Amino acid sequence: MSSSQTGYQFLGKVEYADTMREGIKIARKVKPTAGRLDLWTDQSQRADSYKVGLAVAYKRHDDKHWHEHFTCLEPDSKMKSWPAELEAVDFGLDRGKGLLRSDDRQIDLYCEVKGVVDRIRDYQPGDGGWGEDACASIHQCVHEIQQGKHWTEAGVPCVVRFTLVKAHAHEPKKGGISGRPIMGNCWADYWASFAVDRGISKSMVVGDEVLRMIRTMIDEREKDEKKAQKEQEEALDQENAAFQRALAAGEVTYEEYVTNA
Repeated sequence: MSSSQTGYQFLGKVEYADTMREGIKIARKVKPTAGRLDLWTDQSQRADSYKVGLAVAYKRHDDKHWHEHFTCLEPDSKMKSWPAELEAVDFGLDRGKGLLRSDDRQIDLYCEVKGVVDRIRDYQPGDGGWGEDACASIHQCVHEIQQGKHWTEAGVPCVVRFTLVKAHAHEPKKGGISGRPIMGNCWADYWASFAVDRGISKSMVVGDEVLRMIRTMIDEREKDEKKAQKEQEEALDQENAAFQRALAAGEVTYEEYVTNA
């Protein structure tokens, strides 16, 4: 049943390039931009398990490093690929909603499967199609972010756009074209896999330059986080020492310190 028959309309925006090559070209040009949140989603599964890893990757214009959220589903039966990718989009958009800033005017969510993007666009409540719960959740999240307005209307606080992007775009053997990787895709792929087996599968891969690059970037992020934590602890220690000196000299009381802290 069409939206014209039901009166129901998807509020978000869906678009993708005419060809895979053009889509890859566009995605490679994406750079973190103020006022826009880019989200890259992926799912991962194993042949011998029902587990499904979901991940969303993002990097703000003022971020030095890539970041991620991930989780693992444990359904009672094997989940097909498209429903799993849809779950990844639902998970990613939900996490993205929590990352929104007051000056954000657009969320761009990149998904690897055209059938999933089309399903999100064409979903109708109660249509009996696959992934109804996830579609309903996605539509509700878009509704909340856009405050009930269609993306073409005036006054939309933040437009949610769903865009198709080729998975493993830099790997010709997987249907891509040679060239630099689309890091958002690769980052989401890594953490979706990590969510399933805590990195065991990825640790067995050798000779993959992109994977080596990701591991290096993760190590660098951990070093920076430890450095920032150490600096914070040192600053707190210095503040406490200054307070103890002031307290001993009678320059301040404990009650005054607590009140002004």
